[in-house]
Amino acid sequence: MGYSVYIEREEGKEPIYEEEWIDYADKDEEFEIVDGEIEATNPQTGKKFIYEADNETYYLYKSEKVMFRFNQKYITVKNPNDDIILKMLKIAKELDAIVMGDGGTIYNDTYFEQKKKENDTELNKTFGKAPEPKKSKWKFWK
Repeated sequence: MGYSVYIEREEGKEPIYEEEWIDYADKDEEFEIVDGEIEATNPQTGKKFIYEADNETYYLYKSEKVMFRFNQKYITVKNPNDDIILKMLKIAKELDAIVMGDGGTIYNDTYFEQKKKENDTELNKTFGKAPEPKKSKWKFWK
């Protein structure tokens, strides 16, 4: 299962069309579009199988490929980390869309600002607030 995050347009707007998505992915050097037969391995059984890919798009992130799956009117990524969500925000801006997770979480610039504040607060609770730097008693003249 996992947690999915979506790039989609707000209600009342035209959906994202597959052609739009493929055009975007084709122009972005960080994406690879795959068509044709693909050999894959089932991670649980180790059994290899072949399936037919139709415009599957992969974001080339560090040493891995992250699938951005188009689903009729939105783009889905499973279990993205913050770097992937930031990439999704960039794409959403280009496609005049929003980024939303399962359960309705909206991801935007303020989401990451809030997350940083929460992390700082949690660190302060765990380790205490960092002491203020002491002011020097020495006077320095020009």
